[in-house]
Amino acid sequence: MSLLKRPIEILLVEDSPSDRLIAVEALSGARVLNNLHTVQDGVEAMEFLHRIGKYQGVARPDLIILDLNLPRMDGRAVLRELKSDPRFRMIPIVVMTTSQDEKDVAGAYGLHANCFISKPVAFDAFIQVIRSLENFWFEVVTFPPALLPPSTSGGATEGVAASPIRLLLVEDSPSEALLCRLALEECTNPTFELSVVGTLAAAEASLAGGRHDAVIADLGLPDSQGLATVMRLREVAPVLPLIVLTGLDDDELGLKALEKGAQDYLCKGALSSRGLVRAVRYAVQRSSLERRLSDSQRMEAMGRLAAGVAHDFNNLLTTIGGHAALLAGESGLGDDARGSIGEIRSAVSRATAFTRQLLAFTHQQVARRQPLDVVELVGGCQRTLARLLGEGISLELQLDSGLPLVNGDRILLEQALINLAMHARESMPAGGKMGLRCCLEAPVAPTSPGAPRLCISVTDTGVGIPAALLPRVFEPFLALQPDGRGGGLGLAAVHGIVRQHDGEIVVHSVPGQGTRFDLLLPCLDPVAAASSSAPASAAPVRRIGRECILVVDDERSVSIMVRSYLQQQGYRVLVAADAFEALELWKTEGDHVDLLVCDFILPSGMNGLDLLNELCSRRPGLPGIIVSGYGIDESEEGDLLVPGENYLQKPYSMEELAALIRQRLDSPSANAPLHRNTP
Repeated sequence: MSLLKRPIEILLVEDSPSDRLIAVEALSGARVLNNLHTVQDGVEAMEFLHRIGKYQGVARPDLIILDLNLPRMDGRAVLRELKSDPRFRMIPIVVMTTSQDEKDVAGAYGLHANCFISKPVAFDAFIQVIRSLENFWFEVVTFPPALLPPSTSGGATEGVAASPIRLLLVEDSPSEALLCRLALEECTNPTFELSVVGTLAAAEASLAGGRHDAVIADLGLPDSQGLATVMRLREVAPVLPLIVLTGLDDDELGLKALEKGAQDYLCKGALSSRGLVRAVRYAVQRSSLERRLSDSQRMEAMGRLAAGVAHDFNNLLTTIGGHAALLAGESGLGDDARGSIGEIRSAVSRATAFTRQLLAFTHQQVARRQPLDVVELVGGCQRTLARLLGEGISLELQLDSGLPLVNGDRILLEQALINLAMHARESMPAGGKMGLRCCLEAPVAPTSPGAPRLCISVTDTGVGIPAALLPRVFEPFLALQPDGRGGGLGLAAVHGIVRQHDGEIVVHSVPGQGTRFDLLLPCLDPVAAASSSAPASAAPVRRIGRECILVVDDERSVSIMVRSYLQQQGYRVLVAADAFEALELWKTEGDHVDLLVCDFILPSGMNGLDLLNELCSRRPGLPGIIVSGYGIDESEEGDLLVPGENYLQKPYSMEELAALIRQRLDSPSANAPLHRNTP
C-alpha cells in the first residue's frame, strides 16, 4: 500500500551537462510522475536542502541522485552529512558515478547510500530503480545501522518489548488516524496496540488513566497548536517517548519540537509504514537507553557522595581511635578511665564497619580476605540477627557440616547478613520466619560447573517483591514495599560486598509468599586453605623504634595524632601536608628518612603512589606504606596495594600502623617497588 499520492520531488546533483541530460531522459523513459530539480555541486545541494538563498521555499526532495565526484564539496561529504542529519537521513539517495572501484562501492554503502549505479548508466536498471522508488520509496529508506534497534527475530529486545507496543495517537482527523492505523497494521514484528484521541485534553486523561509505551501527536489539534502541545505532553508524561506529526514542509517546527523534548518528528504528507514503525521503535529504544544512562549517572553520583562521606568519616575515626590509643598508653589511669577508653575504641570499631559498608557500596573497598568458615561466622551472628529481627519474627538456621572454607572478609560478610536481616524484618511487618541456610549444593546452578560454590541462602515469609521491581532490587534507595519501606543502601551494599568476593547474588521472590537471596561464593581449594590458614611464627612487635618516618597526609588532625603516637614509640617523625611539601623536606632530610607513610589521595595532583615512586627513584628500595580513607578499587590498584603488607585502610588502629611499620623496616625483602614496570 503506497501512501504517496503526488509527484516525486527529485534532486539531481550532477556537474556534467551530458550526464544530467542522460538522467533526465532516463526519468522520462521511466514515465515516473516527478518534479526534477538540478544542482551542479555539493555546496549547491546543501543550500537546496537547507533552503538557503534562491532555494527558499523549494520542496523537500523525496529522492536524491548524487554524483560522488563533485566540485567544491565532494559527493561523499554530502552523503555523510545527509545521513547523519535527522532532517534528511530518511531521504533515499542513489549514488551515480563513473567509478566501479570496489572501495567506492563499499564506501558509498558504508555511508548508507540506498543504491549505487555506475556510469555509463544502464537505462533498464535505472528505470527499474526509479519505478521502485515511486511505488515503494518508503520501503528503501535506511537508517544508519548504529541508530537501528536490534532485530527482534530472536525474541524480545531491551527497550522494545515482545508484547505489543502500546501507542496513544493524538489526532483529530479521522482520515489521518486511519492512515496511521493502516501503516502500523502492516508491521507484524513488533505489533502495536493503538488508542486514538482527538484532543489534548483527552490525551491528558488517557495518559493519567492508562499505560502507554509511546505517544504520537499531531501538532495541530482543536484545543492546542504547535509547540504548546509538545510542552504540555512533556509535563503530563515527561519520560514517555513522543513522536510529533508535522505538515509536509514544516521541518522547522519539527526541529523545535525535538528541542522541547520530542524523540522524533514525521511529515504527514510523506508518512509511510516503514518510516512510522521505525520512528516508534527507535523512540522507545532510545528512551529506554536514556533512562538506563540516567540511572547509571545517578548511581555514579551517589557512589561519589558515599565515598566522600566515608573518606571524611574515616579520617575522623582514625583521629579518635588514635587519641584513644595515646590515652591508653598513659600510666596512672584508673579503671573508670580505662573503661571509657575501651568504649571509645569499641565505638570506633562499629563505626569502621559502617564506613566499610559504604565503600563496599561504591566498589572501592579492598576486602581483607582470609580463609573463613562461613558456618562459624553465621553461628556467631545468630544473637545479633535475632535481636535485629525483634519480637514476632523467628530465626531458623540450617547449617550443613563439613563445608569448605571461602576466601572472605568477616566484617563485610557479617554486614551483608545484617542488611539482609533488616530487609527481612521490613518485609514481615506482621511477623514471620527468617531462614538462614549454608550449603554446598546451591539452589541455582553455578555459572561455572567445575568451580564449587558455597551458598548462603537467606529467606523470609514476607510480602515478597513485585515482579516489576526485581530487576532493580539492588538500586540504592529503591522502596520495595507498597508503603514506601525498604529504601536505603542495604541491598545495594550487599550486592557490592558479594562482588568484592567474586561471588554472585540471585533473588527469587513471589508476591505474598516471601523472598530468597542466594549468596554464591567461590570455595577455597582445601590444600590452599590449609596452607594459608597455618599460623605464622611472627616475631613480636618491637615497641621502641629509632628510625625516621616521613608521614604525608593532608588531614592535619591525622598527621599530628600519628606523629604523637610514633614519637611515643621512639621514632623520629617528619610531617608534610602534600607531595610538594614532602619533596621539599626530602631535599634536606632525605638521607635520614627510613620509611614513608603516605595518604593515597593528596591535594597536589600527585597521589601517594606517585610520591613513593618519585622518592624511590632518588633512593631505590625505600619502604612505603600507603593509607586511604576512600578505599582502593581492586581492579585498578589492588595488584599493587596489599592490605597488611603495604596498605592500611582508614580508620586503622595505632597498633596496626606500628606493627606494619616494623614489618616493613625489619623485612627489606618485602620492600618491592609499588609501581608497574613501564618500558
